[in-house]
Amino acid sequence: MERKKVKKMSRGGGSSRTQNGNKSVVAMEPGIGNKKTEAMEISKKQGMLFLETMGILFFQVVVMVAVVLLLQNPKKYSLLLNGWFMFSIILVEFGFLFAILFSRDSVPWSMFFFTCFSILNGILMAPVYWFKENRKGVMLAIASTLAIFVIMVGYGIYAYQNGFTMIGWGRYLFIALIALLVGMLLQWGLVMSGVDVTPMNRILSVVGIVLFSMYIAYDTQLIFLGQRRSIGLKGKSALEQDNPVIFAVNLYIDLLNLFQFMQSSSR
Repeated sequence: MERKKVKKMSRGGGSSRTQNGNKSVVAMEPGIGNKKTEAMEISKKQGMLFLETMGILFFQVVVMVAVVLLLQNPKKYSLLLNGWFMFSIILVEFGFLFAILFSRDSVPWSMFFFTCFSILNGILMAPVYWFKENRKGVMLAIASTLAIFVIMVGYGIYAYQNGFTMIGWGRYLFIALIALLVGMLLQWGLVMSGVDVTPMNRILSVVGIVLFSMYIAYDTQLIFLGQRRSIGLKGKSALEQDNPVIFAVNLYIDLLNLFQFMQSSSR
């Protein structure tokens, strides 16, 4: 009589293997299938959230560029060159950023405030582009910014997929950002005192480029990490928990600051 051996795994998950001669049959327990299904669901929702975020980001960049092109000759509009008017626009921009944060539970409203923010930012960017003496330097800054953005987004995704998360970097990046702001305030004070700050400007530009390049990778991973944390929350689905507009705003601000420091380094 042929002997049969049965090896049973623990009830928590795994497989039951029945050996009959040279034949073996593996039967997966229900827990394994559920885990695979959940992992596939998470991966699918992460991909959808990433695509939505990039779509919103692309739309807002197009809005900003359209405003810049419409103001091709701002000399006709003396109000746009008024310092107090530009300062007022900056204050209103901060107001729209706070409005986006407070409306994060509503995608339509946060999208509306984001669009208003992009329109005002286009007004601010128009003089930078059209009145820049070194137009080639501006174009080089734009090309370099886009190249670094694509590379760092790709790095953020690649690192996440290979188990390297940057979620713990947040505090250190924030400390570096505060230090950069302090350096910029010091530079402004030296400029007002008539001191040549060209070497300091180059150093701050390099620091700013490196910092916001890292922020791009960090904010890219937040899309996937935030999506992962939301799985299993009660009351709402994962996509309802994560507003893609918020992630797009983060990357939008990273992109703008990276361009500003790129443009500053070419002076």
